[in-house]
Amino acid sequence: MKQGGFHILISVDPSSVRPGLNRTEKDFDRFGRSVDKAMRDIDPAKRLRGNDGRFKKAGERAGTSFANGFLANIRQGIGQGIGQTIAQLPLAAGAAAFDGLTGAVGGSVAVFRDFDSAMVQVGVISGASADDLAALREEAERLGANTSKGAVEIGQMAIALSRAGFSAEQQTVALEGIVRGSEATGASLEDLASVGGGLIKAFNGVGLTAGTAGLQVSDMQGVMDSLVVTANSVNTDVTSLGFGMRNLAAQANSTGQPLNDMLVALGLLQDSMLAGETGGTALSTALRQVADLSAGGGSKEAQQFWRDLGINARDADGNMRPLLEILPEMRQKLADVAPPQRDLILSTLFGADGGKAVQVLLSKTQGDIDALSQKVNESAGASVKAGEQMQQGFGGALAQLSSALEGLALQFGGAIAPAIEGFAKLISSFLSQFNESGAFDALQEGFEKVQTALEAIASDEDLMSGVADAIAEVVK
Repeated sequence: MKQGGFHILISVDPSSVRPGLNRTEKDFDRFGRSVDKAMRDIDPAKRLRGNDGRFKKAGERAGTSFANGFLANIRQGIGQGIGQTIAQLPLAAGAAAFDGLTGAVGGSVAVFRDFDSAMVQVGVISGASADDLAALREEAERLGANTSKGAVEIGQMAIALSRAGFSAEQQTVALEGIVRGSEATGASLEDLASVGGGLIKAFNGVGLTAGTAGLQVSDMQGVMDSLVVTANSVNTDVTSLGFGMRNLAAQANSTGQPLNDMLVALGLLQDSMLAGETGGTALSTALRQVADLSAGGGSKEAQQFWRDLGINARDADGNMRPLLEILPEMRQKLADVAPPQRDLILSTLFGADGGKAVQVLLSKTQGDIDALSQKVNESAGASVKAGEQMQQGFGGALAQLSSALEGLALQFGGAIAPAIEGFAKLISSFLSQFNESGAFDALQEGFEKVQTALEAIASDEDLMSGVADAIAEVVK
């Protein structure tokens, strides 16, 4: 209440009326026994045997007792409740703490459930052995605890890699490179996994640099380093480079073009507004035309231009040379050709799209191309370094804290998971056996009998009149 500026708060704890309600419960019990005694005198013909008066009197006595007892018990309970409010404050605080604890346990179980489910899916999709799956799980947990990426998110990425055809053993080797690349660029793990995994599979005939063997899963860190340096050196990002590689990678691999050279060329094209798939398609067309022309293919007009330029696009073994080695020679041959004629030559040699790509690359100075090539070829460790820099500051600290807390929840959830799993299996087995035993059918029959009895009672006007009188006494 409010009086003259003073505020008085009276708190009533409903739980303190329990003693009174217990006595009220006894009144109900006595009422029930009286009703039961009266009900036994109902015959199958749904008629009372002259006991409706006794039923009515029992209802009156129980109703009066309930009404008087309830009011008295509630009054007593309110008085006790006011006195006990302060004493029960610590209990309320304890209850809040317990709620927080149960919430933490539930959260830990949820984290473990999501991560464990992801690992199970990886095992099913990849057909991994128990040992390989255990190694992958351990690596995912390690990265989750030591990077800004949580184990659950890493687990989801592992599912994507499994669907792309990578085994659990291969993923164990590749995970860290993808995680570091994601930290360095801000791209999602799944996007990086898609780009990196696609490049590893596509460039199986040539590696990062000229003369190296095709890429292996162990090269994932190097692939990420090259992507990070390219994206951070020109006006592009890893996602756009990935889109470009979709239409370029197969042609580049078949013509022996190393990945780093292609990233340099794509980056320069995207820096000049030939971005994403457009740039990749244009560069792929140019490579195909060079391969055809250098092997004696193409139209007569194109072959004439190619012979006039005198460009040697193949080595002594007949393999196509890297495009970045051919460009300086091409730039020199076209240096004295007027722009209109040069445009005609390029479009005839490489087609409309391919001609645009070659024209952009020829417009770059050799110094620009060499500088970017050097950066990409010397990019080892770049993604780790860039990732560490990206995690500086308040936002990075929060991301790392979140990942560490998830790791802690994962460990705790894993510790209690066996007990919860066992309990869940026990309950499931019990319910299954209970269902198979026919108990539900028996229960249904029991309810049907109750329904029949209730319908018999409801149809007896004398009996229902007595019940109505008893209820009237209760609520009077």
